Amino acid sequence: MKVILTRDVARVGRAGEVKELADGYANNFIIARGLGLAATPANLQRVEQERAARGLDHKLEAAQVKQVLAALKDKVVIIKAKASETGHLFAGLHEKEVAEAVQAQINLVLDPTVIKLADPIKTLGEYNIQIKTPTVGGVFKLSVQR
Repeated sequence: MKVILTRDVARVGRAGEVKELADGYANNFIIARGLGLAATPANLQRVEQERAARGLDHKLEAAQVKQVLAALKDKVVIIKAKASETGHLFAGLHEKEVAEAVQAQINLVLDPTVIKLADPIKTLGEYNIQIKTPTVGGVFKLSVQR
């Protein structure tokens, strides 16, 4: 049975791929758990349309990231956070908080999924924050203060 994977499945394939699988495995595991769809002509057409739309989204996203990076050039985004006497934050800062700070201070919307943090920020200080899309990347400065 041919199946269109909607999510990455270990040892089977990546999202968007069409795979030939055993009928029982496809019906009882992949389709039943929402990991894929039967590869009917209608589903294949829908997946192609979604793939084309994602291509446009990547272009729009790249333009948006370029705009944010240009606005952040030579600027430092400041986040005020509660911290202990030793400088350890009471709550770690994630991509969402960084995106909200950029929006509040620069007045540009930045999708949190393009911000790449290795780990949540847990101490006061200055950080280089990486922004990366499939086509564009860059870095800006973030200062975490009390």
